[in-house]
Amino acid sequence: MRNPDRHTSQALCRSRPIKALGVPHNGPDVLENLLCLCPNDHARFDRAAIYIDPDHVIRQRSADVRTSFD
Repeated sequence: MRNPDRHTSQALCRSRPIKALGVPHNGPDVLENLLCLCPNDHARFDRAAIYIDPDHVIRQRSADVRTSFD
């Protein structure tokens, strides 16, 4: 919910499924399959610059160049 007293309207965090929903990934639509990320990390996760390894640790690809969310 947005606070009407704030000067900006951007969300401070965004949800992202760990395993994508639907075909072909068929991730479960449950809370345990959800990440809460800042807008920058949400964009990085979407382009696979960061990922979750088999031990459930969030990792960064070595070639990643941080970009800001616009």
